[in-house]
Amino acid sequence: MNNNILYSDWCRDLRAFIHTDLLYYLADSPPELTEEQRQGWEPMLAWAENRYGVTFLRTQGVMPLTQPEAVQKMLEAAIEENQENIELLYRLTRAFGSLILALAVLEKRLDAAEAFRLSRLDEDFQKRAWGVDDEAEAREKAILADIQMMMAGLSGKA
Repeated sequence: MNNNILYSDWCRDLRAFIHTDLLYYLADSPPELTEEQRQGWEPMLAWAENRYGVTFLRTQGVMPLTQPEAVQKMLEAAIEENQENIELLYRLTRAFGSLILALAVLEKRLDAAEAFRLSRLDEDFQKRAWGVDDEAEAREKAILADIQMMMAGLSGKA
């Protein structure tokens, strides 16, 4: 597959996160999980709003949001600004379920392990409530190892 096609596919997939970023969607219950998400995610949303000069819509539950045009344009521009690291941006976004967390990692606002932790608040809450699922735990460890390998590759470019 040629690089132009890959680049185009990655950009298209990243654009989908403009409206579906994990950080926009707080759980509607239980209240303890909602509060954990608010405490973990709100600082990242505030950082991105300050950094990019926009205001993100937020909701509780899973009803889809359509972000304002200013947010759409800003995130499109952020994707374009990261052409050099587009594959990494794409892979981190997919791993976290969040373009905002991926951008924060690339801009060194937080490290990849912390971004991964923030992306797993719901799963961690479920583990505390119901116990560990061995398959899910193995999958999580594999994803984290992949993220660490990607970040090691990035630091090796410097």
